[in-house]
Amino acid sequence: MLDFEALADAPVEAFAGLSKEDAAILRQAFNISTIGDLGRNTLIIAAVAVATLAGPIPRGAGQDDTSVPRDDDLIARHIEPNPLRPGVENARLTDSGVPVWALAGYLAAVDGDVRKIAADYDLPLETVRAAIAYYRRHQAAVDARIAANTLSTAS
Repeated sequence: MLDFEALADAPVEAFAGLSKEDAAILRQAFNISTIGDLGRNTLIIAAVAVATLAGPIPRGAGQDDTSVPRDDDLIARHIEPNPLRPGVENARLTDSGVPVWALAGYLAAVDGDVRKIAADYDLPLETVRAAIAYYRRHQAAVDARIAANTLSTAS
């Protein structure tokens, strides 16, 4: 079981891709020192709300498509619970078994480029879009799973 209190108390640089220098900037500019501080910051909360309301598909993805499947359909076709690890944070792709949290974590590393994720993981673009739709629905739980994985690999 994840210890969310410990995750909230972890320094922000525990997130993969966030350097000590980045953490110092967050500390100086916004008084953010821990993952909990980041998650409770009113600017971050507002930005997440705006991004969520802006739409289910990341910027650039599907904008040239005229018939992008709905999120519910994508999720139903491509996402399943992991029978060995219950919980929404451990859902996986039906065909490949790749965890949604792994793709969601990689999303930031490739600046939201879903085509790069599809190519790097050798997955159909629609499957990656399904994972991102699922991630947006369960973002808090999946982000906590990513953070837990990041902390466990850092130690």
